[in-house]
Amino acid sequence: MPRTKWLAALLLAPVTLFALACGGGDSEEKAVTKKANDVLLTYLDVLAGHKDANALIDVYAPECRSGVDPDEIDEVLSIIPLFAPEFAKIKIQEVDLGKLKIEKDGDTFKVTPVDPNAIRVKVDGKFQNADDYFKSLGGQASSPDGALSTTSITSMAGESTLSLVRQGDKLYVSTCDELQNFTDF
Repeated sequence: MPRTKWLAALLLAPVTLFALACGGGDSEEKAVTKKANDVLLTYLDVLAGHKDANALIDVYAPECRSGVDPDEIDEVLSIIPLFAPEFAKIKIQEVDLGKLKIEKDGDTFKVTPVDPNAIRVKVDGKFQNADDYFKSLGGQASSPDGALSTTSITSMAGESTLSLVRQGDKLYVSTCDELQNFTDF
């Protein structure tokens, strides 16, 4: 390699690494999008009984975890099959919230799906519309007894804003009261 190309490559490498490390632009948006998708997947896995309360607790910022007892959350989760048995059928590999509106304020991000109808889930290696998938499990958008249903989960995901905070090189859910609410039943 000629000396000038080698020198140019040597000088550009730190600039590229710095841009990636700072999390600017597209890479930051991709990280926030991935975290938002992963948070919903974790919620669904916990509600389906595929993961325990610790997985749920881990998506929240460390300051949110203080005083949260995983056993209390597991106790609450144990009654879900009584009211929403279709949750046990959930076999989602990945979640795609679609296009997101991301508002940044310092290290805090407000994330909202632009089109709730565009939320997709990956099942058996193929993406499909989340509402269609949940309907195939037997979930009803509004069940007669008022029980939580799988289709109401996508409605809630599409209508709510997820608040994330960057701490060091990690993103966490920053709304501590949501985690506390799991033990207030």
